[in-house]
Amino acid sequence: MHNKTEETNTFYQPIISVAKKIIGIESLARGLDKLKGTVISPLESNKTEDFDDLLVEVVNKQENRVKH
Repeated sequence: MHNKTEETNTFYQPIISVAKKIIGIESLARGLDKLKGTVISPLESNKTEDFDDLLVEVVNKQENRVKH
C-alpha cells in the first residue's frame, strides 16, 4: 500500500524549504528595520541594490551574533 502523506511530504519538501528561507530573509530584514528604526520595503523600493546591501548587512550581523 502507498502512503499518500509520505508522497505529499516529499513533493512539498523543496517548496517548504524555499518558503522557510524566504520567511527567514523577511524576518531578518524586519529585524534590521527595527534596529535602524526605519521600515524598508523591497517591494516599494526600486533600488534592489540597496536591498541586497541590506541583506548582506543583516546576514553579517546575524553571523556576528552567533559567533559572540
